[in-house]
Amino acid sequence: MKYSEYFSPFYLFNSFLLLIYPILRNYGNTFLLNIKDSWGFKKENSIIIIVGVIIILRYLKYYTNFKKLLHEIFFYSKLGISFLILMIDYKLFFWYIFCCLVIWLLFKPPKYNGLSNFIYIPNEQIFNEIILSKKNIYEQLKKDVNINHKKVGKLDNIFFCMFYSNYSDDCIYTEELFSKISIKYKTKVLNFAKIDVDLNENLCSKYKIYLTGYKINLPYCILFVNGEEKERYPGFDKHGNSLKVKYYREKEIVSIFGLDEIYEKTKDF
Repeated sequence: MKYSEYFSPFYLFNSFLLLIYPILRNYGNTFLLNIKDSWGFKKENSIIIIVGVIIILRYLKYYTNFKKLLHEIFFYSKLGISFLILMIDYKLFFWYIFCCLVIWLLFKPPKYNGLSNFIYIPNEQIFNEIILSKKNIYEQLKKDVNINHKKVGKLDNIFFCMFYSNYSDDCIYTEELFSKISIKYKTKVLNFAKIDVDLNENLCSKYKIYLTGYKINLPYCILFVNGEEKERYPGFDKHGNSLKVKYYREKEIVSIFGLDEIYEKTKDF
C-alpha cells in the first residue's frame, strides 16, 4: 500500500469521525458517562475498553492485512463513539450517525492500482471457452520461442479464479494480496482470472457462490484444472453448506491451492 493512499478522503474523513469525539463530548451533559458500573469503571471507560477488546479479538482471529485492520478500527470505534454520544445528547447522536452514513456512501477505500496478472472474464460464455477448456491457450502459440515445442501439446489448462464484487470491502482490501500472488505464481500453465459476480449471477449460482445473506463469501476462489474444479476457498462443510471465511492470507491461500507445487512443476515451460 502506498503511503499516499492514507491521505485519501476515505481515511481522512473516517479518522476525523474518531478524533472529533473529545470535542463533541464538551457540548452535552456528561453525567451518564461518569456513572460507574458494577466493575467500578466509568461507563465511558467501559465502552472504550469493550471496543478495544473487540478490535484485538478481531485482529487475532480475522486479520488479513493492515487495510482490513484499519476498517475494523474505524467501524467498531465509530460504533462505540455513537453509544457515547447518545448518552451525551441525542441530537448530537443523530448528527453523528448522519455524518457516518454520508461518508460511508460518498467515500470508499482506495482501490489497488498496481501490477497484476489477473485477466478479466466478462461473462459466462468467455468463462466456458477459456476456463473450462481442456486445451491450454498457449497451445496456440507454437511460434513462441519461450515454449518447449515438444511439451506444448501436453500443457495443462490451470486457472485460479477469483469471484469478486466492486461493492465488497473485503474484495477491495484483498485485491493487492491476490495481485501479488498472481505475479509471484503465474506461469504459462497456471493463469489467474477474475469474475465480477454482479454481472454473472447465473455462474455464481452454478458454483454455489452466495451473494446475499449471512453466507456471503467474497472474494471466492476456485481452482480449475483442464476444465474441472479441483479446489475452492471457502469449501463446504459435511452438510454441503459453504463455510464462512475467517481471513485471507497469502500463506493459507498458497497452501490450500498448492500454488507452490503447481509453480515448481510448470515454471520451466
